[in-house]
Amino acid sequence: MSALVEGILTAVVITAIIAIIKLLVVTGYHAQAIEAELTKLKQEIPIRVEWVRNHSPELGQASSVRLGLETLSGDYDVLLVALCDQPLVGAHEIAALLEQFAQRDSQKEIILPIVDGQRGNPVMFSRKVIAQILAIEEMVCRPFMDRHPDLVQTFATDNLAY
Repeated sequence: MSALVEGILTAVVITAIIAIIKLLVVTGYHAQAIEAELTKLKQEIPIRVEWVRNHSPELGQASSVRLGLETLSGDYDVLLVALCDQPLVGAHEIAALLEQFAQRDSQKEIILPIVDGQRGNPVMFSRKVIAQILAIEEMVCRPFMDRHPDLVQTFATDNLAY
């Protein structure tokens, strides 16, 4: 395939993804700077991104995850919970997770990447599981996975981006 055709196909795929994906960013430390960048991003490309500020980031990552889950709106089938400190996670990694989710066992609701025997991120959750997590006060994703390993399908990979 020529570089031109590959470039055109990539642009078409990215445009399609931007049209269907909705991003929710939870800010905390450095919130003003991050929110300013998100505002610029929305002006530059047609991306559906919203944000919510965690006014108590000192309570840790779990407080930001819970706030994000509580803020979710709209209709979705799958939720990707990603961390801000994983610059190597890109379209390839997300596509691999989506493929794993589409091919998961029928009783599995969570896709967890495993790299060298260690939990990775991002993790994919079905809408059903997110509803179950939200039904338990102060529950967040990792403790839920620990309590319900029967719902977790692991995805063994050597990709260090996870």
